[in-house]
Amino acid sequence: MARYNLVVVEKIHEADDTCSLRFELPAEVADDFAYSPGQFVHVRAVVDGAPVERSYSLSSAPQVDPHFQLTIKRVESGALSPFLVEQVQRGDRLEVSEPQGRFFDENAGPARHYLLFAAGSGISPLYSILKWLLGRERGDRVTLVYASRCESGIIFRAELDALAAAHGERLRLVHVLSRPAPGWTGESGRLVADAIERLLGPRDAGGLPEIAYLCGPEAFMASVAEALEQRGLAPRDIRRESFATAEAVSADALDDETTVRILPEGTAEDTPVAAAPQTELTVAIDGEEHSIVPQPGETILAALQRAEIDAPFSCQEGTCLSCMCRVEQGAVRMRRHELIGLTPEDLGEGIALACLSKAEGTRVRVSFEDV
Repeated sequence: MARYNLVVVEKIHEADDTCSLRFELPAEVADDFAYSPGQFVHVRAVVDGAPVERSYSLSSAPQVDPHFQLTIKRVESGALSPFLVEQVQRGDRLEVSEPQGRFFDENAGPARHYLLFAAGSGISPLYSILKWLLGRERGDRVTLVYASRCESGIIFRAELDALAAAHGERLRLVHVLSRPAPGWTGESGRLVADAIERLLGPRDAGGLPEIAYLCGPEAFMASVAEALEQRGLAPRDIRRESFATAEAVSADALDDETTVRILPEGTAEDTPVAAAPQTELTVAIDGEEHSIVPQPGETILAALQRAEIDAPFSCQEGTCLSCMCRVEQGAVRMRRHELIGLTPEDLGEGIALACLSKAEGTRVRVSFEDV
């Protein structure tokens, strides 16, 4: 995963605890920073003498915005966000990775009704997706339901209201406050199933198929997803982006009952692989190859981190898809996970997530190249 030192050319205060940073992209790195709606980048900085890295979503939209922008909400106990929100200024340099993630599907088929549900700073990737959808003028309809604590905490408030005014027939914007001040006339309360169904109304009378994108705290997304399934959406049509950093999965927990076996593309499912007490794992990444021996209890990602091999990752729980790799030899066991955005076609092509997989067999090779 390549990283570059980029200059902050503008800092925008979006709310009391949130800012957006816009970066200069020199011509020689512009191709590396081509991105899709809803992607994120890794940001690395030295804070109090120690290097810290976190991922943040891009809030700019490709082919729509002339700038490259990410948005950060300060987390009181955060290792990096307070530094970025409070101390970074125009002219500073930050180490930024190439864009990552496969949250959004740039559907080239028929028009759809997009249901976007955001809570707090979860608006960032959905704001990118929203602008891109409205910009392509294909006939899609969008409903954005945005949950915030209070009016002053609504990120991109003016911009969202302007989009709603400009695209009234295609965009329906609903703000929901959990702690409204006296005088608030909009929606309020928790987004439980009954409230969600009331806000959305009947399924699209125009016949547009519905697909949903969710971003926010895990409890929020679980509640919304349950309501959308009751509405009739298939689980595959409910996509989630998680900002949570979960504890790393232990390979000891990846048994046959809780995993799916992934083999190189074109290999029969029942193909045996040579087994031995010790597995040699070869990894192709960033134009180089590394050979390591995973220790007991290590996932592929954990083994790479122990060997100080710079592999892409973010959430470590299988929702961001940034640690996708391709199995080229041997086999891996990957935990079954209801939130994984991999398709059966991906699995058939040998695609696995390093954070949820362990190597299986004497010789295993995976590649992070061109996945």
